[in-house]
Amino acid sequence: MKLIIFSFAFLMAFGGLHAQSVDLKKAKYIYVEYRGTPYKILLASDKVAKKLDNNKRNCYAFSTHSRRHTPGGIKNSPVERPYNVNKKNLKKALKMDKGILLGTGPKLKYLTKEAFSKKSKDKKIYLLIAGFVTWEEYHFVGAFEGGWWNKPSKVGKAFKLTDTFKKPTYGIYNRLKKLGKGAKPFSNVGFYLIPYKPQYD
Repeated sequence: MKLIIFSFAFLMAFGGLHAQSVDLKKAKYIYVEYRGTPYKILLASDKVAKKLDNNKRNCYAFSTHSRRHTPGGIKNSPVERPYNVNKKNLKKALKMDKGILLGTGPKLKYLTKEAFSKKSKDKKIYLLIAGFVTWEEYHFVGAFEGGWWNKPSKVGKAFKLTDTFKKPTYGIYNRLKKLGKGAKPFSNVGFYLIPYKPQYD
């Protein structure tokens, strides 16, 4: 037992277990209120976006800073099979991931950190993503401190869609759809808040 404990401590100290992707103490946040509920949104740096860009992640895993490629999980997801992908099923899958739908042009009230602290004691952190759907395919882009980022596919290289972070509005949603859709005509699903879970890369 002592040997196991020592081995674990050695790995932690000397890099056998990798560091967390985001330094939450130094990260940038925005604070919003939607339908009376305040939320804390993480905007990770572009450096983190580049670190997340590898062939282990598709657009959903990249946008949500996770290794989950399918919204709702692999076994029970309503969009596990391409022929099941449609707007209704994608919304169900995102709900399974505890996603909060903001709509395509949400009326958000932006708060200061101090105002947020007075309104909420909830320590949950969320990521902001935008979702799109077409025939047998879904796509997501993610919000980072330096702008909205798009990862076309697992093997495709991630790139920035906007040079600065643009707040969720109907106008920016349509712009993101146009810039990130590729050749296929995607339709709107909405902006979503997805609970952030620290990852170790």
